[in-house]
Amino acid sequence: MLTAYDGGSQVTATASGLPTGATCQLVLIGRDGARVPIGGWRVDADWARWSLRESAWLSPDRVAAVDVLVDNGIELTGTAP
Repeated sequence: MLTAYDGGSQVTATASGLPTGATCQLVLIGRDGARVPIGGWRVDADWARWSLRESAWLSPDRVAAVDVLVDNGIELTGTAP
C-alpha cells in the first residue's frame, strides 16, 4: 500500500515466498525513472511472511512502481496506485 506521508510516501508491504537467506531491497520507481531504495531485509527460514513499513521523499503522484530486488537477480515489480 502506498500513501502520502509527511511530504513524501509511505509504503506498507508484505512479502512471502522469497528464498531463505536472500537479501532483499524495496525500491520506489519514480515516473521519471528515479530509483529510491527505502528498506531492506534478509529472508529468515523462520519467517514465512515478512512485513515492512518505510517512507521516502517521493510523493505518491511521482511513484510509478514499487520493486523488490533480490540478491539472486530476481526483480519483482508492482504497480503503484
